[in-house]
Amino acid sequence: MKSIYKYIFSLPLGLMLFGMQSCSDDKTEDESGPRPVILKAEVFTAGNDAGATWSSGQSLGVYMLKNGSNEIIGDNANIKFLADNRGTTGYLVPANNIPIYYPTDGSKVDFRVYYPYNENIATRSLGINQTEVVIKNNTKADALLYSDNCQGATGDNKPTIQIKSMLSVVKLDMRCQIEDAATVTAAIRNAATRATFDIIEGKFTERIVEDAPVLFTATKKVDNGEDVYTLQATLLSGIIEEEDAVIDIIVKDNAGKVIKAYKPASLRKVLALSEEQPAEENTQYDIDVQLNAASNNITTQVAAKSQIVILKWNGNDDNAIGGVARPERK
Repeated sequence: MKSIYKYIFSLPLGLMLFGMQSCSDDKTEDESGPRPVILKAEVFTAGNDAGATWSSGQSLGVYMLKNGSNEIIGDNANIKFLADNRGTTGYLVPANNIPIYYPTDGSKVDFRVYYPYNENIATRSLGINQTEVVIKNNTKADALLYSDNCQGATGDNKPTIQIKSMLSVVKLDMRCQIEDAATVTAAIRNAATRATFDIIEGKFTERIVEDAPVLFTATKKVDNGEDVYTLQATLLSGIIEEEDAVIDIIVKDNAGKVIKAYKPASLRKVLALSEEQPAEENTQYDIDVQLNAASNNITTQVAAKSQIVILKWNGNDDNAIGGVARPERK
């Protein structure tokens, strides 16, 4: 039996229609009285090719705002919703069977939705609706997912949210031309790894640089007799304000002895970003890296830039089950 999952895919930017339109909807039957909010998301998976992390019963936070504003309606802030665990119905339903309701006057509303749910978010009375994300080793792009596309909804429909990662992914494809090389390690240093995210505004606010580096997760293969290493790490999206943010690369032999330590490479330069150009949310940067013994500097080139897509499950679509779609390379 096929596993009914979907994974985060990387697809060329030109194929994306993500989050650029208002939420779609399914009409509901005409009913009198207050109408509960039911969000349609079908069965989403936010994960990678190692396994699913989005499944029935996972929790999200939902905010309901007045249409076209940042004003929360009543107490409808950080309401916990669950992926429907009764099968593949595709709905997000209120936790504990405590619904929130559309305005009885029929006025339109907007939604903000984030994942994973954080019960410790400050109340609206403090003027703060922020959650925190911390980048560590092995952090995936689904560490913070967000949707603000659903605008102008009414009690006459079941809005469909389009949720995306608010992080960036850096993937290094390294060709190593160093004799006796057995392992290659890489780390991001001096870059912000902790931040608060404003759910209403949909952006990071405070960003903090911590002492611990972010280590890349590495795999190795042999291509035409040459060692090729693929290393991946997650990064906060936004302006890289830290001028000393770098990527360190070290080559070791079978005994674990360092045989080559390269000069730290500017993170901005590796990603081909200017001081005012942000690392883009929901985006994977594929970087080709050349390592050789004759130079202390690494040679890098942005080979591809692609968006991270959470696909809606379709039982008849084999391409939406497992795997990672490779972007076209330049």
